[in-house]
Amino acid sequence: ADYEDLMDMAENMINKTVRQVLDGEEIERGGTTLTFATPWRRVKYIDAVSEACGFNILEVKDVSAYVKVFEEKGLPIPTVKSYSKMVDEIYKELVRPNLIQPTILYDYPIELSPLAKQSLTDPRIAEMFQVIVAGTELVKAYTELNDPVVQRERFEQQMAEREAGDAEAHQIDEDYIEAMEYGMPPAAGFGLGVDRLVWLVTNADSLRDTIAFPLLKPDTKEH
Repeated sequence: ADYEDLMDMAENMINKTVRQVLDGEEIERGGTTLTFATPWRRVKYIDAVSEACGFNILEVKDVSAYVKVFEEKGLPIPTVKSYSKMVDEIYKELVRPNLIQPTILYDYPIELSPLAKQSLTDPRIAEMFQVIVAGTELVKAYTELNDPVVQRERFEQQMAEREAGDAEAHQIDEDYIEAMEYGMPPAAGFGLGVDRLVWLVTNADSLRDTIAFPLLKPDTKEH
């Protein structure tokens, strides 16, 4: 399977869940009607962020160009000024909040997804997508990278960014690479935030209302 198979799966699965729970394809949330009828809108990540920046993010990778965007938009400039970090922060500040209706956001710069396979048509693009509803990410999925040589190169790049201060960058996972060296068939990986989906369909006020662990914090009161 690849990420296009998972796009269809995510769309159909969430649509079916909403219909079964609510007996319809619409959710009223915060005064807005969210419509889950398929097909959903599909937008390339690179196009959405490029529009927000005013230039093509696949062609412009000079960090200074992104610093100017932060300054012009009045956004706080990230401490870590790597290409991937700057692009991701612009997405979170200027793109994601405006994606209200169910949207499949796909095709990311390869630097933003170290575990995803690169596109056959453009090696600068990672075959990854996310499902965004009401400015919230419900799904993250991608075509799995299954070349151990390329995977090591990606991890090494991530480690360089981590050493430069990006705590969210991946560390090198030797066990993962070794397992891949034995052979990995074409595959696609899928992650769904079940707590976020429950939050959405139950119209809960907070994610804390949908998961158990906040209720299991140690009692620190003195008795």
